[in-house]
Amino acid sequence: MYRDEMISEISMRCNIPVEDVADVLEEEENIIEEERYCKKRKKKIAFACFMTTAIAAGCAAVYILNQKNKLDIEKAKNEIEKMMKKYVDKVENKVEKIKNEYLPER
Repeated sequence: MYRDEMISEISMRCNIPVEDVADVLEEEENIIEEERYCKKRKKKIAFACFMTTAIAAGCAAVYILNQKNKLDIEKAKNEIEKMMKKYVDKVENKVEKIKNEYLPER
């Protein structure tokens, strides 16, 4: 049932002016939209809190392990750089391959 049909049906059944019914339905839609917005906002805040806590826990773990000399930060940094370079090179090669395949030569 379309909105106009619903408004006229409610108006006829309840003997309420069409304008009043339209206003009430519009207000209801606004309330529902506001509730959706609040729910999304709460989810975003909860996710941000979770991520912040996870990052803080990771930093604390690295700090404690470094203090107890069970973790060599320079070695870990070098390993991470090697791994990132490997993946960046893979991506660059794939991008170059796609560019050569699909872009016409000039």
